[in-house]
Amino acid sequence: MKALPFTSRTSQNIFFKTAFLLFSILIVLSCTKDSDDDLFEKTSQEQAIKYELTIVVSPTEGGIITQSGGEYKRGSILQLMAIPAEGYIFSKWTGSIQSAANLITITMNSHMDITAVFELRDKDGDGVADNIDECPDTPANDIVDEVGCTIDEPDPVPPR
Repeated sequence: MKALPFTSRTSQNIFFKTAFLLFSILIVLSCTKDSDDDLFEKTSQEQAIKYELTIVVSPTEGGIITQSGGEYKRGSILQLMAIPAEGYIFSKWTGSIQSAANLITITMNSHMDITAVFELRDKDGDGVADNIDECPDTPANDIVDEVGCTIDEPDPVPPR
């Protein structure tokens, strides 16, 4: 057997120990369960997952939403803002999200069905929407007719 060109036995021991260590590391790395390609493929597959967002406006003439429904990648972060049409106010979000704030932030981690609920504006609180209220400044607690005007109660009939 031909001797390796080492100047001393210590150099030879260091060489073999280093070679053994590098060989061991190579074996361990080649035996790992997920190679870089597998990790990339799994990450790509996870990113490829999409979820459906369905948005409904109720009533349809009540307003608009700043984001449209559709498919979104898993983990997408969306802001939805409800903007009422003239004569309406935003009431609440229902469905997959429950909130009274007109601006919400959602993360797409599942399929979502969300409804933006709008109501006709009633500034004086008499129960008659402003768009048909003929008496817009009805005092609180007054009994009103179908057009929002105070109903005059007849004078009580005196006993006989």
